[in-house]
Amino acid sequence: MQRSTFVLHLSAALAVAALVSSPTTLFGQSSANVSINISSGGARSGSIPDDFLGISLETSSVAASNNNGATWLSGNTTAFSRMLQRIGVKSIRIGGNSSERSGYPTINDAEKVIDFANLVGANLLWTVPVKTAQYDPTTYSNFVATMNSYQKSKGYGISTTYLIGNESDIAMDSGASPSIPYSTWRYRFNNYSTLFRNSDNSITASGPASAGTSYASQFANDADYTGSGSQKYAVGFVTGHKYALGGTSDSGPSNSQQAITKFLADNSGNYSGTYNGWPTTAYNRGMKTRIDETNVLYYQNGQDQALEHEYAAALWVLDYLSYMAYKTNLSGMNLHNGPIGSNSYNTFSPIGYQSNSSVNLEPIGYGMLAFTYTGQGTPMTASITSNSSSVNMSAYALVEGNGTASAHILNKTQGSGAIDASVNISISGYAHAQVMYLKQTNSDVTATDGITLGGASVASDGTWSGAGNWAVTGLSPTNGVFTISVPHTQVAVVHFYN
Repeated sequence: MQRSTFVLHLSAALAVAALVSSPTTLFGQSSANVSINISSGGARSGSIPDDFLGISLETSSVAASNNNGATWLSGNTTAFSRMLQRIGVKSIRIGGNSSERSGYPTINDAEKVIDFANLVGANLLWTVPVKTAQYDPTTYSNFVATMNSYQKSKGYGISTTYLIGNESDIAMDSGASPSIPYSTWRYRFNNYSTLFRNSDNSITASGPASAGTSYASQFANDADYTGSGSQKYAVGFVTGHKYALGGTSDSGPSNSQQAITKFLADNSGNYSGTYNGWPTTAYNRGMKTRIDETNVLYYQNGQDQALEHEYAAALWVLDYLSYMAYKTNLSGMNLHNGPIGSNSYNTFSPIGYQSNSSVNLEPIGYGMLAFTYTGQGTPMTASITSNSSSVNMSAYALVEGNGTASAHILNKTQGSGAIDASVNISISGYAHAQVMYLKQTNSDVTATDGITLGGASVASDGTWSGAGNWAVTGLSPTNGVFTISVPHTQVAVVHFYN
């Protein structure tokens, strides 16, 4: 997803960078006590869906014709497939602006993507074009029927849902199709859905995958898609796009430290505002909701910026994903990843792609890994009950399927505001706890390397030795309260057990 004209420059002055990277030495950060109460029940109804965490890829990136004729994704194990499995990705969306342009993938490209999704163990979201320049219901309904037949012939256990169009509510860049009215999109959605189900009534269609909220709101409120209409059109998801902090021109000051402060601020109001719109309406009408393309900032002119490669991005994405997974009823989110090759560095990509044998887990990828590690189950309520120093902290907790519990405690203080926290956690029913940390070696939010979870980085082939490598083990409570240290710019991953 790329939009026009302004690029935020986050190049820091050397003096500012030095202050950020060494807060202990230069500022002598303070310490504080924080109390958190974890209790049963939470905002989400039921458990977090297994396929909540997903990635999003541009349609152009899976076409062999755009990769010197070579297939990028396939059923063959590669460093990229291992990395997706490592960080817990269970949904792959193929779409973006390129899905509405010429040069659409071949059926062979699509079948290779199905093989790849099955290899990873991820459900698939596949976009068919709906804007006027590319809209061809006969051709693309036949394309979908062929994809569906191929998947069934292979006996794959994954599901594939077809997204009808991409951002029909806005005109795209590079001279591509203009926007179309909601009424036109709705007609074309119904046409596609009918044609799909004429070939196989198990095929589901989703949408509107819009950039703004209007089309998704209209779709969620449309009586034709609930009750008997839900059977007629078989709506899989109501979907939309969200870049949490807007575009690069919306993201605030160009000074690096000021930008990072905004980046790591408490954005819960922003996140709750997102869910309280069309996702809440759709959920209350019995429809599943998914943000099929999301990230922190969308790009204008496709230019790079330093922040996407910095440790601050890991803290941000863990907070963002956790809030939406634990405190809303969203069915899932797909983090947009750049296309193959060097262009993968032109977005806030979870994974940087060098070759089929070597990839790089970017800071956002580390946040995703921390999110899924001990992060599957039914959310609980984690309330910060005492925080006299106003530490910038977030807390999330859940009950795992085996009856144990886990929590993610994020201390987002940094720079001149760095505060090390001693956190008192009240939780009943557990006799022991163990803790590991997501951190950067020097507690430097601007660092592009030195990031570890469980004391280990993730190698370029997707291997990671940090699993089960707890920094603190056998911790016992005093009067039902566990006390753990959560230093500034770090995340404590806590596991409670008996």
